[in-house]
Amino acid sequence: RDTRSRISIQTGVKGSMRLHYLGITPVIQDGSSCGFNAQDAIALTERTISVALHKVDGQICPETLIGKYAEYLVRVNARDNDLPYEQYIVDTLVEQVNKAIETEIWLGKTGAHSGSALIDGFIYQFDNDASVVDVSITSGQSAYAGISAVYAAMTEETLEKGGVIFVSPAIFRSFMMEMVALNLFHYSGAVNDNPDEFILPGSDVRVIKTPGLATSLKIVGTFADNLVYGTDMENDEEKFDLWWSQDDRLFKYEVKWNSGVAYHFSDQVAVGTMDAAPTPMGSCPCVASGE
Repeated sequence: RDTRSRISIQTGVKGSMRLHYLGITPVIQDGSSCGFNAQDAIALTERTISVALHKVDGQICPETLIGKYAEYLVRVNARDNDLPYEQYIVDTLVEQVNKAIETEIWLGKTGAHSGSALIDGFIYQFDNDASVVDVSITSGQSAYAGISAVYAAMTEETLEKGGVIFVSPAIFRSFMMEMVALNLFHYSGAVNDNPDEFILPGSDVRVIKTPGLATSLKIVGTFADNLVYGTDMENDEEKFDLWWSQDDRLFKYEVKWNSGVAYHFSDQVAVGTMDAAPTPMGSCPCVASGE
């Protein structure tokens, strides 16, 4: 499962849109008398989510598939426009596009920020938001220590809304090995059938393996609905096309879509930064500090 299956989706975003999230904290009052006295605390966020139009263009020459797939399935014929393994190629293309989107969601950095992506991902936005809770995880700490430090920095409100912690596949693997070594694997609970999630022992917070954070030493704690993926899905520019080009005898494809990310509450995001790759438990002090 990728990030988009876990967080909020905002459709109908064609360029930019204001995001609104309503939070109400009821204040219980004495109801034995008449009158009206509004005391509830109401929080309404108004953040902007911006999207960029992406596209992927490519072409495939049937002759280049000879010897790579089943040669007998490739009929080199000027009148033949059947692409061998068409579904396999389409599935592979979709998989790779989704991987690219997943990485951009988290680690995207636009040209204005010395990057090559078309949008600024969550990590760049978090790093440039002074209201996000920063957690320092010094060199020599274990994955468990780093994750625990981020958990400790998450607010009660965040946890009540269904706190989750996103980590890279490498940090997740290290964390899982520590859980096995400590005989804590039984804490997986309700997500035991999902190998990409694990309940942090002593809590109800899910630690989620996140492919988009691959190569990153960031650990992100928030509630899932706080993160928003924006897209259009109502525009005819968004498409996935595969066709036979008769003039140059090539199969061509084009994928186009709008996407961008944002979040509602800065103070309900805790981001831990590990100074180095996790050190296996048993060979480290395993104490991390939050700021």
